[in-house]
Amino acid sequence: MTTSEANAATLPLPNAPTVSATTSTATPSTQPAAQPTAQPTAVACLRNVTFRHGTRTVLDNLDVTIHDGEWVAIMGSNGSGKTTLSRLLSGLTAPDNGSVQLMGLDCFTPVSGVNLDAYRAARRNIGLVQQNPEDQIVTTVVEDDVAFGPENQGLPAHTISERVHDALARTGMEGEALSDPDDLSGGQQQRVAIAGTLALHPRMLVLDEPTAMLDPQGRAETLRTMKMAHDHGTTIVQVTHIASEARLASRVIELDNGSIIYDGPAEGCNLCKPAAAQVSVPPSDAAPASKQSTDTTPGLPAGPSAQPAMPSTSASCDDSSCDDASQRGIVFAVKNVSFRYPNADAFTLRNIDFTVTQGEFVTITGSNGSGKSTLLSLLSGINKPTQGTVRAWGCDPHSRKGKRQLLGRIGYVMQMPERQLFETTVAQDVAFGPTNLGLNSVSVNQRVHDTLETVGISKLADRSPWELSGGQKRLAAIAGVLSMDPDVLLLDEPTAGLDARACHRIIGLLDGLHRRGVTIVVVTHDPDRFRTVATRTFHLDTASSGSAGNISDTDLSQTNVQSEHKQHKQQQHGKRRRNAHRLVSRMDTRVLEIVCTIMMAGMFTVTSPLQLAWAFIGVLTAMCLTDAGARRIMASCKSLFAIILVLGLFNVFFVRTGSAICHIGTIPITDEGLRNAVLYSLRFALVIVIGATAVSAASTTRLTDATESLLSPLARIGVPIHECALIMTLAIRFLPIISREFTQLAHAQASRGGNISTGSPSKRLKAAVSLLVPVFALALRHAEHMGTAMESRGYESGIVRTHWHQSHPGAADLCACIGVALWLAGLIAIPQLW
Repeated sequence: MTTSEANAATLPLPNAPTVSATTSTATPSTQPAAQPTAQPTAVACLRNVTFRHGTRTVLDNLDVTIHDGEWVAIMGSNGSGKTTLSRLLSGLTAPDNGSVQLMGLDCFTPVSGVNLDAYRAARRNIGLVQQNPEDQIVTTVVEDDVAFGPENQGLPAHTISERVHDALARTGMEGEALSDPDDLSGGQQQRVAIAGTLALHPRMLVLDEPTAMLDPQGRAETLRTMKMAHDHGTTIVQVTHIASEARLASRVIELDNGSIIYDGPAEGCNLCKPAAAQVSVPPSDAAPASKQSTDTTPGLPAGPSAQPAMPSTSASCDDSSCDDASQRGIVFAVKNVSFRYPNADAFTLRNIDFTVTQGEFVTITGSNGSGKSTLLSLLSGINKPTQGTVRAWGCDPHSRKGKRQLLGRIGYVMQMPERQLFETTVAQDVAFGPTNLGLNSVSVNQRVHDTLETVGISKLADRSPWELSGGQKRLAAIAGVLSMDPDVLLLDEPTAGLDARACHRIIGLLDGLHRRGVTIVVVTHDPDRFRTVATRTFHLDTASSGSAGNISDTDLSQTNVQSEHKQHKQQQHGKRRRNAHRLVSRMDTRVLEIVCTIMMAGMFTVTSPLQLAWAFIGVLTAMCLTDAGARRIMASCKSLFAIILVLGLFNVFFVRTGSAICHIGTIPITDEGLRNAVLYSLRFALVIVIGATAVSAASTTRLTDATESLLSPLARIGVPIHECALIMTLAIRFLPIISREFTQLAHAQASRGGNISTGSPSKRLKAAVSLLVPVFALALRHAEHMGTAMESRGYESGIVRTHWHQSHPGAADLCACIGVALWLAGLIAIPQLW
């Protein structure tokens, strides 16, 4: 039994009513016939439902009925239609054919089609927790996000407070009430998303793999929360791959290729049996690394030899970033490393010391927020330690030369796979790395074919990565890294969201690579899955002290690496929000929006360097007068600056006025073109910073409420102010997300040979431009999911929302208005005076 099963198995089974399946292959009951009883009310009823995505049929002629008080688990392989079914049950997607009845309302019928009013009414009693928590957190403060749903329900402020505090306590997140969700780990974000849904007090709760990214403790707490809600009468519909979680349900629905192949009690479902979830490699196949078997993994390139030669200092470490040759045989050497994110109050990792030698298979465990993903980012060279050193084969992976020398040797699979998929099709994405290695087209095609075959996703080769399920995206991301044939593999939760068969395939694949001599480091919440293949386990402790852990070199030992708990960081952030009251952060949000809009408009009057300098002084002053401070605001925008720079450079090529400085081919580069490129780029950058300043000074919810209030007079003439406020909310929320997506994609691209920081200027420009499409595609996809999340939490056009927090204009607003008036007057006067 795996760790996840052991934790889930401690929970008692819910006492939900037994319901006969609508479509069932379950074994008939052998119990004596019971006396006729009243049939429980159906909260969801799907009849002959078919759903298509383009030309592909996702769900085929389904019949499903969910009764009041049930706990239903939906299982099936990756891509079988589980998420689509959950969206149909939650009222967020309509089918192509069939009929849908939710909460007793006919939402979709073959004759009348979609009934929007019925869908809206039904959704008020249905809560949804999606796969990716980032897609459903709508504000920049945890407690404000949890309050978002009750505000949409029009509840009074004191009731909202009670629901917020209760939901955060039930999910163990009360200590993070004032935190920024972007500062939390993936597991912590998932618990915030669940809290936001529980605050709605839904009649039916639909959860799409809610525990996939949680540690054992968080998983157990989430399941207890679900059981408490079920005991209070809430109907639970849970999508899961974990057998022990499914056994908590009173009923299991198993999907295969869009069809129901089982619908009945958990004990009759093959996927619910412990053996189905126990993923391991037989001991005879898991040869220890010390034996250095020369076996190869079928379908993949030959890879490193049994005893791969280690790079010497003179051969591959020819700069000052490299240690001496005494490091030979050590892949990673981490010495006294501490790491703190920019503008954070506490260290995420502190005083870390350990080594990973050639041929090891290391697992890293720890609770959510303990710094596991951060540690991998340090090993991969994405982040640089605040203190101490990290070396890979004696090279500094953070230096420019080190990155070039290590290209293709370190493969990194991130926690969120969609952040490293950036091509049009799966096959093209897998081919990206081998192509950058300089392989010819025949070799690239062969490597793509072999890798897809080995990972088990050959049928997805021509599909767009954006059309895949969460599990399929993870497999595609793994394939893209494996196609590089790296010497070291770093994987962050590689089995999260995968079905048992896919887990078995991935672990078997990693075991085969390990026996070939590939060094593997895996972050996981479920080390039991890797027990038969791992040689060592590091555990990141979340104790608040900063002392260093002691690392043991004993095989399969449970060693400790000390980290500073992220909760301390968030509590300090919360205290800063409560106690620091700088002028801009004290402003009435409506006045703040007006002032920032005026400043943005004023930026478009800037046409000279002196005006630009005056504008910068004003914007810098505004940033310094926020609680977040200038450094934190600038850090949130830095990746957007790269996009602005690329767009600004187009002025160089399209402006023909002025004196020619040089020519690129037949295109003249003029002094006027260069001047315009710099001016427009800096001007637009300041506009972005002004927007980021507003976001840092007030939560997204408050900004949205202020927008509605300011635009409310326009409602009398038919202007959809609610929709305008919604668009603004999405735009504000995604400023930092777009920045983060760009950074993550750039890192993923660099690890596979496409780097915006190295190479010739033309190559770097090409790499940067190639990132623009996937960044905006991800932003649009996030926006779509965010809109879905807001809709599922009661946000509708024309509703009367209550506001948990009230603000009124005061002295701070008067001072800000005077300051902006003087700043704007200076912008207008400068061209007249000079």
